[in-house]
Amino acid sequence: NGKPGSLKLDEIEKHHIISILEKTNGNKTKTAEILGIGLTTLYRKLQVYGLE
Repeated sequence: NGKPGSLKLDEIEKHHIISILEKTNGNKTKTAEILGIGLTTLYRKLQVYGLE
């Protein structure tokens, strides 16, 4: 919405991925399943966000 202090969608997604990874103890297969995305997509997002 452009307001100061608001998070961008990609920042929200990054934080959500981190949160799910923590809840699954780093299990990427389970994380992808919870997020409703393929494992390949998760790995791509991890690379984009520097989380590999």
